[in-house]
Amino acid sequence: MSKYRNSIVCGLDVASEFSIACILDPEGNVGLRSYKIIHSLQGFNSFLSIVNDIVKSHNQAPIVFALESTGIYHMTLLTFLKNNNFEVLLINPLITNSNKNNSIRKVKNDKKDAFSIANLVKYQDIKVSFLPSLDILRLRAFIREYFYLGDEYAKFKLKLGNVLAYTWPGYSNVFSDIASLASINILSTYPSATSFLNADKADILKLLSPSRKGSKWCETKYSQLLSCANDTSSLSNVDQPFIVQSFVSMISSLDKNIGILFNSLQDFINSKDFDQSVKYNIDLIKSIPGCGFISAVAIIAEIGDFARFSKPKELIAYFGLDPEVNQSGKFTADKVKISKRGPRIARRALFFIALASIRKGKNKQPINSVLKAYYDKKCVSKVKMSALSCVMHKIVKILFSVLREQKTFSLRTPEDHINQFLNNQAA
Repeated sequence: MSKYRNSIVCGLDVASEFSIACILDPEGNVGLRSYKIIHSLQGFNSFLSIVNDIVKSHNQAPIVFALESTGIYHMTLLTFLKNNNFEVLLINPLITNSNKNNSIRKVKNDKKDAFSIANLVKYQDIKVSFLPSLDILRLRAFIREYFYLGDEYAKFKLKLGNVLAYTWPGYSNVFSDIASLASINILSTYPSATSFLNADKADILKLLSPSRKGSKWCETKYSQLLSCANDTSSLSNVDQPFIVQSFVSMISSLDKNIGILFNSLQDFINSKDFDQSVKYNIDLIKSIPGCGFISAVAIIAEIGDFARFSKPKELIAYFGLDPEVNQSGKFTADKVKISKRGPRIARRALFFIALASIRKGKNKQPINSVLKAYYDKKCVSKVKMSALSCVMHKIVKILFSVLREQKTFSLRTPEDHINQFLNNQAA
């Protein structure tokens, strides 16, 4: 039974510019039906006045507000209600969607949704979402924008490679990265093979020199570029200089903004006003081999309050790495996939850490020898991506242990764990 059964419950269906409110009184009667709240200070204050009148009419009965998590649209209203010391419940849309259509009629509108949310909270004991602190919200905004810009950077880099494939065949083979400084300098000045052939050698070498790889490297790259430019003049007469320059400009701009965002993120975390416990947890995660600054921040930002998790399996399920069970009667699916519910960015960060953990470093040794041995063992009976998912499970368990014990990571073999366990049992 819901603990809000005898309370006033306000269900809110949130949109970008307004919200629809429905209030149920302690007896379950509709006290306010389909009230439109304009997302402005005046609109919020008008709604607050109506709410206060309803509360007074019911002898100051406790009131709770419930709304769906809608990405960013709910943040303004949620912040206003929290600042006015109201209890606010944030509900996962998966929960509300599974409870909205209880009848056989197919109806979907804002008015019905607001009533359904209020009715759900009042009569059912549901699990509500975690309301993160302001620092965590800002971290999430930083890290999600960082990943977005990174995705855009990769997209335009791929587009540039596709255009060069038919306007300047062979160019992508000259540079290991077509978005490197030397490559961007060449393409921004000479976006086609024709313009390159008409250029002076000294000018081209000047553009290659900022890479700081030596004059011999510059001469080699010039010869390779000249060769493929000559071949292009015979193979293709399709020039798209404007498109190439457009993509190069986007790549340069995105690269610059990613750098600015990265520096701003570091300054925010290192500021004296930032929550020091969150900063310490980021440092703890960074101590895990294969985990960099961005991955650590992404994981901590998406976890929020670690105290919510009592065991590793809960954290695994939160990240969407738990198996998606498909079983009915005598049928049991033989191909099981991960559920992929939960923070997508955190899963990406875990994937990057898993890849980094099993690769070899500059000393030709695995970054994490224990996880590399575990991965190789799993590859015997599983495909590589499934084996990598198993490594991600292991990493989540390591994360849980590091955050629970509040100690930096120390590499231990399975034998070390067994010996430690036996010593603890003996003591």
